[in-house]
Order: sequence, then C-alpha cells, then structure tokens
Amino acid sequence: MTQQLLRLLTAVILPAALCFAGCAGMNNTFDGIKKNIADLRREKPPIATSLKQMPEDARAITCAIYKNITMVHHDGDLMPVNFTGTAMSQFSSDQKVLQNFTLTGAHLYEHEPSHIKGALFLEDAVGRRSSLSYDATYQRTGENIIIDTIELTPIYSPDPEPVLLVVPADRIPSNPADLPSSHTGMLQFAAVRAVNPTQPEDGFYGIREYVVMAFFLDRISPTAKFDLKVSKESVTYEGYNKATRYMDFDGWRLALLSGKFRLFADPAHSVTTPGGDEGETRLYFKAIYTPGKESGLIRISRMVGVFCAGGPQG
Repeated sequence: MTQQLLRLLTAVILPAALCFAGCAGMNNTFDGIKKNIADLRREKPPIATSLKQMPEDARAITCAIYKNITMVHHDGDLMPVNFTGTAMSQFSSDQKVLQNFTLTGAHLYEHEPSHIKGALFLEDAVGRRSSLSYDATYQRTGENIIIDTIELTPIYSPDPEPVLLVVPADRIPSNPADLPSSHTGMLQFAAVRAVNPTQPEDGFYGIREYVVMAFFLDRISPTAKFDLKVSKESVTYEGYNKATRYMDFDGWRLALLSGKFRLFADPAHSVTTPGGDEGETRLYFKAIYTPGKESGLIRISRMVGVFCAGGPQG
C-alpha cells in the first residue's frame, strides 16, 4: 500500500514540479522576448524638432524637400540644393496631392556627412493634414548640396480626426455630377450647407431627411478601414451601415449616410430609426477607424468620433 502511494505521489508531483519549472523558464523567456521587442520598436527621439534647431545643411535639405513636394517656396536664406534625376522622380506622385500644403513642423532623426533622415508635417488651408518621412543620401561641396537618392514614406496618424456634418437632403443636388470632385471641395460644399448643431434653425425640430457626411482630416493608409454607423446607443461599435457610401480621395476618406431622423431634441416626439420604427429620442452616428497594414498583424478598431442626433449636442 505504501509503495503504491509513493508511486502515485511520484506520478503526480514529478510532472507538476516539471511543469512549474517549465513555466518559470518560459516566463523568463517571455519577459526577455518582450524586452527585446520593446527595444527594437522603441523609436529614437529626434535630434531636432524644428527647422531652427537643425544644422544649416539639414535645414536647407528639409526645406528643399518640402518645396518639391508641395511646390511652395520656402522663404529664407538657405544653401542651394539640387536633386539628381533619380531623386526628382520620387516627388511626382505627391506634388499634385500635397500642392500648397503648409509646413507645420519638421523633425530630424539622423544627420551624417552624406546621409539624412527626417519627417515633415503638413496642413492645408482647410485643416487637412498629411505627414511623411524622408531618407536621403547627398553630397556637399562647399555651399552646394546635391541629393543623390531619396525615399519618401507616408506617416499615417494612429488617431485620425473626424469631422461630421449634417446636411439637409434638399440642399444637395440630385445629379451626382454636380457635386465637387475633390475631398476639399466636398468638405467646403458640406460646411456651407450643414446645419449648425449648437444653433438650431427654424423648421429643423421635426423629422427630416438628412445626409450625414463624415470626413477624416488626416490622411490614412490605403489598407485602413473607415466605418460610419448609426444606432440608438453610444457605447458599443455596433450599428447600421448597410446604406453608408464611402469615397477615398488620395487617402482622405469621406463617408455618407442618408436617412430620416430628428436632428434636435423634441420631447413631444420620438425619432424614426433607420429601419422605420419609432424608438428613442436620440441616434448616435459613430466613426469607426481600423488601422491598416502599417500597424502589424493586430489591428484594433477604435471609435474616433460620435455625434448625437435628437438630443443635446456635445
């Protein structure tokens, strides 16, 4: 009996001991892997966070890159910078898209005698934003600089800012050909026709047909996803979006969803939901953003904006 008990205890305790030892070893390995990954992913802080902080040649190169991307002349007494034909060919895809964008910030990450890395932060007149990094090789002879090669890479915002405008359907032309053909044009078109949510206009307390237009001010990745949904609750990401239509203007997204609902609170009446039923006195329009491939294998959706209709705004 005693020998059987010993064999039983050995059969139970030994695997358990091995398991605990294995788990402890695995935990140590896991902690080490986490530290190594964190070290690899840790971004180096910029060595300069403005043009004024940059060395003379780095400032001249950064301004020359900005000028070639946006076709905007940058004032200032700068060293002359020229580009080889190979380097110039890298600007063609961005010149039309980013034309007339203003430089709002610049970072310098690496600066060596023949190599430079940095980032440009741009914004246009209506508040749309775009950022990109540059990695270039160059030659300097006295006061002259020649850029031999350059690589331009978009930087996408992890938290794009949405703007949601509600336009009465009767203020939108019935012929789609009469609508603007650009993101900026659509934004301006919607802004001058939208109802101000903080100052209700006469005749807008009842149920009317509207078109909800949600714009991203930040340029997002081609592989990112943008959803505009509507529901009677504000917390979850669930909602109706079968009728939502999407437009992509070189990375700046627009979503449109039309329907009949009450825009401003009126306790005497209820709201008509997208399905046609009488429901709560509020509807919530939600802008849901899912990052693209640049975020890696795990892409977590986030609600980056919500608008309440039929109740207090804000």
